[in-house]
Amino acid sequence: MTETSDVARHDHDQRFKTLLKEFIGPFFELFWPERARLFNFGGVEWLENEAFPDPPEGRRRSLDLVCKLPLRQPVVTARGAAATGTVVIIHVEVESADTAEPLRLRMFQYFSCLRQKYTEPILPVAVYLRVGLDGIGADSYEERFGDFEVVRYNYLYVGLPALEAESYLNRGDALAAALAATMSIPADRRAETKVESLSRVVASGEDEYRTFLLTEFVQAYFPLRSPEEQAKFEQLLARDEYSEVKAMATTWYEEGLEEGRKLGRRATILEVLEKRFAPLPHDIHSRIEKCPEAKLGELLDRALTAPSLAELRVDDFLG
Repeated sequence: MTETSDVARHDHDQRFKTLLKEFIGPFFELFWPERARLFNFGGVEWLENEAFPDPPEGRRRSLDLVCKLPLRQPVVTARGAAATGTVVIIHVEVESADTAEPLRLRMFQYFSCLRQKYTEPILPVAVYLRVGLDGIGADSYEERFGDFEVVRYNYLYVGLPALEAESYLNRGDALAAALAATMSIPADRRAETKVESLSRVVASGEDEYRTFLLTEFVQAYFPLRSPEEQAKFEQLLARDEYSEVKAMATTWYEEGLEEGRKLGRRATILEVLEKRFAPLPHDIHSRIEKCPEAKLGELLDRALTAPSLAELRVDDFLG
């Protein structure tokens, strides 16, 4: 039996954006090698804060990633051969758990807005975390008037859950090894796959920052589902060949415990305040988040004894 790897409910948007910004070249080489040869990734220019109205609601949406890349050779478009560069849209879809349909219209809307702003040819890309489709391919948005096709808009996509993790682990590529965490993994091979993924990233020769991004990605997107899986993972880590991975995993564990203590104490404070003084002001969560760890114990004591929220005086603990 084969199961699709879990996608942890973390900050997918920021995690993927950070990873792809650092590995945009390897990302294209991994999934579209023939197109990767068209671009000079050393000249990437990230276009930040690309935001446009979202009809019909009228809200403004920020595109996940937009970059301008120099072309190594001309690309033929409806406007003729490109002369300077291209805008590549990479959209990271994190919301659609079981369908690609909502993204199709948004991709077309984003393209329309970008076309109004830029004259360069545009290559749109979607990354699906929970939808596999055919793994790697092209999807489209269509509008018709009866039997008349009004619009057909195409974009590239990669549906990570439809790809086999094992084949990507064997490519000797650090990004492929990390992204395997989001791919299809045999249910009885999860612990082995996670160890192999981490091991290949650690041995890849990437610098410290890039190694951190990749290993943190694996940790976030590859939770072990049961005590049995965790025990098997730890048994594998005890092998000599995984000594570097074990050292890294130990560091994660210790840091995780410390972070858990902090988060647990803050959550307890908020729970006490909610029970005693609800409804709470909208900014109370952010103010408690800013409270130094060393003062959380005292703040919890006061939360239990203060006669009112005003006398809690949270701001006393922020300095």
